[in-house]
Amino acid sequence: IATDASMLPWRKEALKRGYHSSISLPLMVEKKVIGVYTAYSDTANLFTEEEVELLKRIADNINYALTAIEINNEKAAAENQLIKISQAIEQSSASVVITDINGSIEYVNPAFTATTGYSFAEAMGKNPRILKSGLNSKETYQQMWGNLVQQKEWEGEIWNKKKNGEIYCERVIISPIKNKTGQTTNYVAVKENITQQKQLEEEEKKLVTIIENSPVAVSIVNLKRDFIYLNNAGRALLEIGEEEDITTLSVNNFRTEENARITKELINPALLQHGKWVGENSYLSRSGKLIDVKQIMIVSKKDEAGLPLEISVMSVDISENKKNEKELQLLNSELRTLSQHLQEISEIEKKQIAREIHDELGQDLTAMKFDISWLKKHITTDREKLEDKVDELMKTITNTMASVRRIHTSIHPAMLDELGLHTTVDWLLASIRKTTELSIAFDSNLTPNQPDKIKSLALYRVIQESLTNVMRYAQASHVTIKLTQQNNMITLEIKDDGCGFDIDTIDTTLHHGLLGIRERIYAINGSTNIKSVIGKGTTTTITVAL
Repeated sequence: IATDASMLPWRKEALKRGYHSSISLPLMVEKKVIGVYTAYSDTANLFTEEEVELLKRIADNINYALTAIEINNEKAAAENQLIKISQAIEQSSASVVITDINGSIEYVNPAFTATTGYSFAEAMGKNPRILKSGLNSKETYQQMWGNLVQQKEWEGEIWNKKKNGEIYCERVIISPIKNKTGQTTNYVAVKENITQQKQLEEEEKKLVTIIENSPVAVSIVNLKRDFIYLNNAGRALLEIGEEEDITTLSVNNFRTEENARITKELINPALLQHGKWVGENSYLSRSGKLIDVKQIMIVSKKDEAGLPLEISVMSVDISENKKNEKELQLLNSELRTLSQHLQEISEIEKKQIAREIHDELGQDLTAMKFDISWLKKHITTDREKLEDKVDELMKTITNTMASVRRIHTSIHPAMLDELGLHTTVDWLLASIRKTTELSIAFDSNLTPNQPDKIKSLALYRVIQESLTNVMRYAQASHVTIKLTQQNNMITLEIKDDGCGFDIDTIDTTLHHGLLGIRERIYAINGSTNIKSVIGKGTTTTITVAL
């Protein structure tokens, strides 16, 4: 150290510590220097060739020990890694099979046993052909062994058979295991049971086929209403070609103003709040044809925040139904108008008949009465007897004239035109009280001008028909009739304490009285409500706007 030029940087400090000579030897593991072994002496030139050789052997021994430690560490690490791999294989849900190069099974994991039903002992030494189902093609096996012979991995699907004979499908990856020289020593197969997945795929294919051939239009759109999917029925409905790329089109291309309003006011709020909307909508086809549809919209996909991403829509074309409905409404309206017209004609005819009975028959009877009076004055023979006979004839004629007036009033109550509904009903009830023991109470706040002639006649006929029904069928002892005008509405209530009947079972095609009441009131835009309780009576309520 005192004389070697290379020691100059450390010389002063080394000599201060009494170092006069030193030796350094490398410590190596697998030919790589990992440290330095250094010895110092207080004597200059102490390390002779013999001592150097000795120290080299010491360094070699240290190197050997370090190499052994490194090898043990690597072995321990490898063993730990092997344990981890082994545990992963043992606990894996996928079946793992290891065979020798001849195909004899050397190892199977628990998943294999659970899937196939073969125990570890039953599988050992067997060929994987024990799982053969006979459902795989020769080409599949040829391709598999072709890859393995060339030390290539093979991946595919195989239908196998369990110990109990059950068929199942597996997705298989078979890889060759090579030694350090690159020779194949084993094969390892990792297999996943995909039977349920295959069944779902088959069901999905069937479902797609059903949807594609369904008469219901099925579509999937995003929030911008761009089409993601549209089945054949939907394409036909909107007149979109089978080969046309649906993703280039939007629902907005086929919207009506009503559709836009419904989407904004009804559909969007419902989808955000409930994830579903059901209702009627409309679209325009490519040719401009208006299409009315019944729709169900469901949020079929959401983002992480739960907001809609995709909407599934099912639409049924109800255009023809809507057309038929309009035609039916028109026909119904026409029938109602015809019914009202026929009633008006009937009333006119009754009025004419009543006038004829009154004018012609009444005049004739009056003339007869005058003639008989004249005869009575001019009879000379057996005068007393003839006078009695003539008196009887006069009485008959008087009764006939009263009957004519009663029939005339019944056919067309002229009193309605002159005195109004209130007074006419009062007269009708007075006439009925003379011929029946039925107790009838009547209350009304109508003025003579309420309501108009058409409504008055309809209400009068309803009262007539109701009282006729009560006297014929109800077995009632008391009837209450109320005519009330309030808030521009007239309400007629007819209530009896009779035997009542079952509203739900009554046949209006046979009981024309009820049907007639309903139709008369409908003709003047009124409403009818009949409530009846068996054993307690019936209440008929009519409401008509003034």
